[in-house]
Amino acid sequence: MLAGVVVILLGAFIVYQYAQKMKKDISANGSKTEQEELAKGKKAAGVDKENSNEENLTVGGAKESEAAIIYFYGAECPHCKDVIAYLDENDIYSKVDFIKKEVWHNKGNGEELRKAALKCGMNPANIGVPFLFSEGKCFMGGPDVMNFFSEKAGIKK
Repeated sequence: MLAGVVVILLGAFIVYQYAQKMKKDISANGSKTEQEELAKGKKAAGVDKENSNEENLTVGGAKESEAAIIYFYGAECPHCKDVIAYLDENDIYSKVDFIKKEVWHNKGNGEELRKAALKCGMNPANIGVPFLFSEGKCFMGGPDVMNFFSEKAGIKK
């Protein structure tokens, strides 16, 4: 009986350790992706300023206090990754000044997203990413966000 309890406890410990390792790996991969994206943004476009928060990225000549365009995204969001791919493929970083703010892992950015939605008269409970705020207008969803960037960059569809 004692041996059975020891085996069960040992098994539970192994499962716990595995779960902790997976959590750590996922977190590390998220950071790596963020770092790769930051490096890509610097390389592909003119990143003039990094905010003190690594999850905010100012691209082009935009200054956070003056930026008229803020792109909110989630690090693991598949729709947001589609938008990022579109931005990369069309060299939007060099054509449009904007700020990227990750909201799934940054509560402050999430609060900014909520406030932006309220300014547009949207219910924060009904919003998601990708989300773009520009000059008092909100755009939500990959197609709307990509269309916005296409217009600003002068890309004809």
